[in-house]
Amino acid sequence: MVSVIALTLSLLALSRSSIATPLQARTQRPCVDFEIPVAVDTTNSDYDIPRVSNTTEAVGFVVSRKGNIYVKKTFTISARLCVPDKGPKSDILQIATHGGGFSKTYWDPQLKPEKYSYVEAALAAGYSILIYDRLGTGQSDKPDAHDIVQFPVQIEILNQFVISARAGKLTASIKHPTLTVPKFNKIVAVGHSIGSILTSGLLTRYPSAVDGAVLTGYLLTPQANTNPPQGLEFARDNGNTRFHNDPNGYVVQGAESDIQHDFFHYGNFEDDALAYAGCNKDTFTIGELLSFGAPVAAPEYSGPLIFPGGEFDQLFCAGYCPGTILEDYMRFKLYPQAKNFQIHIQPGSGHGLTLHTNATGHFQTILSYLVANGL
Repeated sequence: MVSVIALTLSLLALSRSSIATPLQARTQRPCVDFEIPVAVDTTNSDYDIPRVSNTTEAVGFVVSRKGNIYVKKTFTISARLCVPDKGPKSDILQIATHGGGFSKTYWDPQLKPEKYSYVEAALAAGYSILIYDRLGTGQSDKPDAHDIVQFPVQIEILNQFVISARAGKLTASIKHPTLTVPKFNKIVAVGHSIGSILTSGLLTRYPSAVDGAVLTGYLLTPQANTNPPQGLEFARDNGNTRFHNDPNGYVVQGAESDIQHDFFHYGNFEDDALAYAGCNKDTFTIGELLSFGAPVAAPEYSGPLIFPGGEFDQLFCAGYCPGTILEDYMRFKLYPQAKNFQIHIQPGSGHGLTLHTNATGHFQTILSYLVANGL
């Protein structure tokens, strides 16, 4: 990964203007969907690679880094905010960043929400929660996939959400007939996979930005980063019409079997969960795949930190995590000041923890940890 420490990152305030609509998919939910412009001022890397414009190029390319790219742009990000009615922890906002291959629906699938929705679990526990489509996914903007949609930009977008929530500006122009947005006194950053890596980048660059962090699907082992996502295709070549207008450099997993290999552990998922993941898969960018690289230390972060991961994580543990995790390296080298550092292995789960049959146990692990740490 291009060192986040070495980046020259300056920020613009998040615009107060947004377009909001009540979430209609589930009645009576205290949620609102909205689009919000996010201003970013940061430095990406200039990679010497061919522009990926077909599946052949997506499968194999040679890369070298030749310089920096200064990015000063405003992007439209699609988000969903849920606030429980008089919840005991509604003044604590969780900001959840999804990983590769999914959109924000990873946290809130339209499939048996009582089993698979982390948003439902957080609301039931009394928390407010914000989920959003990372730049380049879902309903958020899809700019240049090589030069723009890289980790430095994604980190800045997350940080802007934190800044705006702290300042009480995040929802200034959201109009909703029943949703009352409290003043957020504490913020917890929650990530999954790539979303955890960029959340770790936030802890590196802005160690006091959040009050706690939950990095799911991100266990460092000797096998980490040696198992790239299976079956990547040029997004426009994929049969899903949602991607037919995507620019060059956007890639997506092709077959449902590729998604099963990377995200699911056989025997602990339902067929409709895999089918849902296949129908709702989303894109990566070449820029993201090039820029996340090796782990970056967050030596100044001193808040609570937990790493929940699946026992049979394919992407980070080559299929089996127990006995392979570099816990001392994570605890003492990468996050030496983290409070109550903890690793939790979710039995029977693969990389896509929220879509396994024991997802509620995964959710309870996170929520119990937060309560135990005053969050």
